[in-house]
Amino acid sequence: KILLAEDSPDNQALIQLLIGKTNSELDIVDNGKDAVEKALSENYDLVLMDMQMPIMDGLEATKVLRQSGHAGPIIALTANARIQDIKTCYSAGCTEFVSKPIDRERFYTALNKYLKYKYNIHQPMSPEQQNKLQALQLKFTTILPGSLDEIKNAIHEKNLISLKKFLHKLKGAGGSFGFPEISQCAIELENKLETMPIEKMHDEIHALENIIQKLAPK
Repeated sequence: KILLAEDSPDNQALIQLLIGKTNSELDIVDNGKDAVEKALSENYDLVLMDMQMPIMDGLEATKVLRQSGHAGPIIALTANARIQDIKTCYSAGCTEFVSKPIDRERFYTALNKYLKYKYNIHQPMSPEQQNKLQALQLKFTTILPGSLDEIKNAIHEKNLISLKKFLHKLKGAGGSFGFPEISQCAIELENKLETMPIEKMHDEIHALENIIQKLAPK
């Protein structure tokens, strides 16, 4: 029995599909506060905790769970995978760390440490699961132009917080849905934000725009 705390509906659907292959029971919440309440009121074999969520983030939720006596395994899910980010997750009380974009082999290897019934990592998806994955991929590529518009608007308005949020979302989701070029481009843009003023980012967005134009359904 697994609890997933994740605020993105698309990531919820993808992780639900991946976990469905393990025949585990899954409950889903979309913020850290609900994750704390669920984990303390029910018996879970494993908690999957996204680090960036509204109301209460994953770090705070993990700290509260540990302070409240929850001793079960908690796997951190985050697109922030620098050494300091990993150390911060472990310091908060996380048992394991899985970075986004989600690498499926790494994901299942982490799950197998805590599942009662071990999952064969190399077992292929059933035709039904493959169809569901393709539907999720199509949905993701369909919303990409809207994501690009949000990024451009954030640059136009010089809203650094929003721009970082949108790039972080793309960085985590792109590779998870099978489009690593999206994640790589978002990572490069995030890195450039550390040394480049936001008003200079218009030209830098062209690479991302070209990728999205190729992937978006015509």
